[in-house]
Amino acid sequence: MNEFMQIDKLNNSNYASWLDDIKVVLMEKNLWRITEESEVSPDEALFPKEYNEFQVRKNKAYATIYLSIEKEYRILISEVDDSPQAWKILQKHFRPDSRARVISLTDEFFSCKISEDEDIGLFAARLKKIIIDLKDAGKPIADWYQAFQLIRYLPADYQGMIQIIYRWSDEKFKFINVLNELIAEEARLKQSKSDLEVVALHSANRNSTKKKLESKVKRFSNSEQISLSKAHCKYKNKKPNRARNLNVESSFITEACFNETNGNRNSWVFDTAASSHFCGNKKFIS
Repeated sequence: MNEFMQIDKLNNSNYASWLDDIKVVLMEKNLWRITEESEVSPDEALFPKEYNEFQVRKNKAYATIYLSIEKEYRILISEVDDSPQAWKILQKHFRPDSRARVISLTDEFFSCKISEDEDIGLFAARLKKIIIDLKDAGKPIADWYQAFQLIRYLPADYQGMIQIIYRWSDEKFKFINVLNELIAEEARLKQSKSDLEVVALHSANRNSTKKKLESKVKRFSNSEQISLSKAHCKYKNKKPNRARNLNVESSFITEACFNETNGNRNSWVFDTAASSHFCGNKKFIS
């Protein structure tokens, strides 16, 4: 028994999850059809062997349910000895068929919306659980409302697909058909997002490489400009020296001319063809 009884035992707060877990356990042991009464007992007189085998499986189903319940609640089914009766008693105790519960489930159904970053499949599973609970309570939800609630609160990324679904016929507008289309659209959107991220990464790498190249070119250009500026400054620094030499030479010639005219300051000789256009001594002009 311990090899498959790795589920939380039934208590006052986990009936919904326990219901799913114990159902799987019974299915694994081929006992669920007996519990839900879809498999009936063979006639004992006509098929004694099959009848005995059925009774063994029926007892095993009851034992499986009984041992999966906390001790304080086992008293609820201690007066019965088969799994179908035990199942109904537990359902009546933990999930009473009342109008208040049905209204609560109905409100939960129409308020159910997809969470941020939640997969479509997980959202659909939550919604389907409420649909099953309403069906068990005797208030099944029509297929049209099931499909409608599945697309009602979807993000804006799905609006294109939703518009296509709106044009479906009533025969196609079923929960399972809508779910299949949404799962396919979800996969397409994820692939598209992944492709955009790859393109953005490549673009960022190209921009980074371009900036590095531009930086190298700029540093090289600045280095060349600095070298040219130094050479230009060196050349400019030489020109004033030449100008000073010319000024000294002219000053010397002018001073000599004035010295020659000290004897006769009123005498001047002009020659427009000479290097020095005027002088106090005509001997300097030939």
